[in-house]
Amino acid sequence: MHISLSAIEKGEMERLILVTTLGLLESLESRVLTIDECQGYLFSPYTKSILDSKEVDKAIIAIIEKTLYLEDYESLLPDDLAEYIEHLKRDILDLIKTREAPVDINEAKQWLDE
Repeated sequence: MHISLSAIEKGEMERLILVTTLGLLESLESRVLTIDECQGYLFSPYTKSILDSKEVDKAIIAIIEKTLYLEDYESLLPDDLAEYIEHLKRDILDLIKTREAPVDINEAKQWLDE
């Protein structure tokens, strides 16, 4: 089985990345997912390199870069991990507010492919 997420316009892609990142952080914070699982989905140097190649907004790439430090916080500064996640979530919400929604957000087929 194969399914993929895609976006036609840069703005859609950026919002999708932000929303997905926010959801992963929420899941991590709620202990539904582990940092390793989040890294497998999105929080990786590979993701950063793809976003760089697609010329995604530098602020969004900076968020992804910051997610690469979650494991360091977990092992070296565990008492600060929750605050770090909250900081990332606030930054993401601020960025989402600056991005316009796609013209027709109800067309799910725009971003979900078989």
